[in-house]
Amino acid sequence: MKARLLGSLVLGAIAAAIVVIYDDTANHAALVRAAARSHQTVVSSLASGFAGLTLIVAAVVFVAGTVVAGRRTARQAAARRVWQDDAGPRRRGRAGSWR
Repeated sequence: MKARLLGSLVLGAIAAAIVVIYDDTANHAALVRAAARSHQTVVSSLASGFAGLTLIVAAVVFVAGTVVAGRRTARQAAARRVWQDDAGPRRRGRAGSWR
């Protein structure tokens, strides 16, 4: 589970970095105007967008990964039950006999 969470955070950071870099290069003038109106810097605006997008993408990827892992585990357990049922009845010795 820790590996799934870490992987989700890494994928979220990669996706957020791509979006923030694109937004900075494509909409830099609009970012400067918005930052001037709200008395912030462009960097703080991009940093908050990066953090928020990282958490959102990480949450979505983590939930999707958990659902897929749960289905895979259930499928493997069902296959194990079917295989064990096909093995036939188990032999049991009599209670008073030598083994």
